[in-house]
Amino acid sequence: MAEPYWHIGYVVATDEADDKTMMKFRDQFVNALRDQYNLKADTDYKLVRFKPGADETFVLPGKSRRTARRGSDPRWRDLDAQLTEWLRAPTELSPDDIRRIVVILDTSAISTVWNWASGQGGVPAVLAISHNPTAHGLKALEAPGNSKGTTGIVASTAEHVWTRLELIKQVTNATKVIVLYFPYTNGLKEAEYHYKANGEQEGQLACAAAALGVELVPCKVTKTVESDFKAELDSQLDNAIKQVSDARKALYLVSHPRLAYFSKSIAQAAWEKKLWGIYPYRKFTLGKDDDDHLGEEGGLMSYGANPFAMAARVAPYIARIMRFGGTPPTKTQQQLAAFAETMPMEGPTQMELVLNQKAADHLQTGYTLPTNLLPATALNAVDLWRPTKDTGTL
Repeated sequence: MAEPYWHIGYVVATDEADDKTMMKFRDQFVNALRDQYNLKADTDYKLVRFKPGADETFVLPGKSRRTARRGSDPRWRDLDAQLTEWLRAPTELSPDDIRRIVVILDTSAISTVWNWASGQGGVPAVLAISHNPTAHGLKALEAPGNSKGTTGIVASTAEHVWTRLELIKQVTNATKVIVLYFPYTNGLKEAEYHYKANGEQEGQLACAAAALGVELVPCKVTKTVESDFKAELDSQLDNAIKQVSDARKALYLVSHPRLAYFSKSIAQAAWEKKLWGIYPYRKFTLGKDDDDHLGEEGGLMSYGANPFAMAARVAPYIARIMRFGGTPPTKTQQQLAAFAETMPMEGPTQMELVLNQKAADHLQTGYTLPTNLLPATALNAVDLWRPTKDTGTL
């Protein structure tokens, strides 16, 4: 089989626990390319996976090298080297005949991909699951251009702060809500420009709390190594709980990539301390990996963009870039990057309210989560999803 002219590199998260989820995200756009545009992997394009920061990083089939763990640095230390090696890797075709597209499945890789692509003169990048785009220097969704060859699907977590707080207030009737957050700057100077979304979320949260008559109890965590994080989380939550007298103690999690990496630890702590929590992503509700016990030790509920629907919507962006470039390609990488900038970035079209009945049973025997929770502030139709053996692996 002849090597395809188009190579698509997809960048996944470094967290081992997210591997299965990341592969499902990849499958969403791969399947959509096949079913909607008749573009097949290995025939019309070649897929290459990039996973920086792990102990063993596979750059291309049959090639691996040892790398340092990402540790406390939120940026991807060796991604630039991997992408550069991708350009130099031996191929059946002449390197000048191959065209490359990068699909970003982890928000924290955006700035590194941009810097690398700029150094190469321009490579189109498509965001699959991106939150708080303006924190990364992107313009507003309706104003394409000057986006460094980047387009795709983006979602601002600040838009849904009010809805989340209203949901947890409905379920708990709480007068005080524990707010778990990770500071976006946290002393990492090289990342300060990268994390500016905390202020947006905090501002929205303060306004919502005032309108709903809720007092916010801050609970700050800063550790980046999981063992240290667990100990700090346990201590900080205990301190916050002492300030809350409500029978149903409410927990609100402020969206942050670091907290997403520690989703299982956070959900387990909430389960053990019987906190009625709401989270920005469904992964917090999953609990145990075992299908027969899915939902156990998981969070109570989440409200946010459906990440699988976002990943699937990457396909039309890729297809349009490939169609513009042609097969064999007649456009340069720089022309492809410039074309990507003309494609408007879009927000999520599908929101989901995830309810974990197992967590509800654990928190209060006999309590059933109502299915008519969606408040007037919600912007989209909601898919209700409960962890079960059939659907919990999504």
